Amino acid sequence: MLSKLDLKLNRESLQITKNHYDIIVGVAEKYKLDECYNSRNLEFKNCINYLKNKFNKEGQVDYIWDDLLLCIDGLRYSIASVLFYKKLGLTPIVAGYNPSNIDWLFCFFLDDGYSRLYSTWNRVGNFLNVFFEEIKNDKNIYFDKVIDKINKDCYGNNYYFKLKKFRDKEYKIIINPYRNEIIHNQTSYYAIIKNLVEKSDESEILEKQQKDRDEKPQFLAEQYQFLYNSLENIINLVKIQFPNEVNKDGV
Repeated sequence: MLSKLDLKLNRESLQITKNHYDIIVGVAEKYKLDECYNSRNLEFKNCINYLKNKFNKEGQVDYIWDDLLLCIDGLRYSIASVLFYKKLGLTPIVAGYNPSNIDWLFCFFLDDGYSRLYSTWNRVGNFLNVFFEEIKNDKNIYFDKVIDKINKDCYGNNYYFKLKKFRDKEYKIIINPYRNEIIHNQTSYYAIIKNLVEKSDESEILEKQQKDRDEKPQFLAEQYQFLYNSLENIINLVKIQFPNEVNKDGV
């Protein structure tokens, strides 16, 4: 049995957790990072309800879509945390840099945000894979690969164009290389420490690193907005694939 002290600590921990969660959600709302799962779920299911019988074997489509939206909401929490810790104040990156717990938490959620952003776009690839014959049952269903395998009838379509433009620019040039670095080589926190050891007397390099660090939260927030708004492009890309099967529920 739990002692009275344990019960007291549990209640206090739950309250602290709730307070922190409410703060982070408040930050998300301030930066207009809209919650995704509850607001976009029915919208999708109503839009392509007419395809349920064709593709939704054992609830496959529902599960993949639900997972995608939950990933987006997890990304929202990570990005809001990055913005929160940046607002608390980060230590300037200068010679004699003495990072605080806030700096570490900022870097932790920053890396987590980039990792989640990358993996969430791969969920998009997984979702699109269900509907396009050219990529169906293909094991290589990363977003990067799926975009190239969508049938050519979609190439002139604006929904497809926006997704491909993002893939060729932000995804390939910024998001994936950064994610690859923190997953396979070094975290952003360690990169700062290492740079300070090796180049502590090169102020221009340190200034550039600080500027880069301080700009990343805004980039992540913008990428969240793009991903959130891209759900409509993703839905419409599926809908135009089956123009003859649209019924009143799909309009």
